[in-house]
Amino acid sequence: MVDLTLGNPEGAYFFLAFMTTIGVVLGGVIFAVAALPGARRPPFRNFDAMPRTGAVCGLGVALFLIYIAWNTAFGEFYRIEIRDGAVRFHYYMPARTPVLSLESITGMRKAMTMDKTHAWRIDLETTDGVYHSTNMSRPQLEEAWKTLADFVKPLA
Repeated sequence: MVDLTLGNPEGAYFFLAFMTTIGVVLGGVIFAVAALPGARRPPFRNFDAMPRTGAVCGLGVALFLIYIAWNTAFGEFYRIEIRDGAVRFHYYMPARTPVLSLESITGMRKAMTMDKTHAWRIDLETTDGVYHSTNMSRPQLEEAWKTLADFVKPLA
C-alpha cells in the first residue's frame, strides 16, 4: 500500500484568493465605469448610465478570472493511493476520487511547470489519458518518483 501526498495546498488556496480578489476588483471597476457616468473620463461622460450592461460585463470578467484560477489551482490531483492493484487519485475541489487499475497506467513522466520557482509535477499516462499531479518542489518530486517507480514504469 502506498499513500503519497503531493504539493502545497496553502499555495493553491492563496492563488485562488488572490485571483478572486483581482476578479472582483476588476469587475467592480467595469461596473462603475458603465453604471456611473461620473466615473468615466470627461469625453465619455455624456453617454447614458448602463447599470445592467455594467453588471453583466463586470460579473462576466470576475467569473472568468475566478474560473481560470479555480482550474489552475485545483485541476490536478494532490494525493495518490495504490492499494490492492487499484490507483486512487484525490482532488481538492470538487472533491472526487477516480479509481483506475494499476495495469491501466502505462508510464509516468517528470515535467517542470514553472522555471522561476522550480515547480515540478508528475504526469501519469494511462489508457484513458494523462493525469497531472499538483505542483511540488524538487525534493517532493524525487521522493514521490522513487516511491512510484516501484509500481509504474518511468518514461523518457
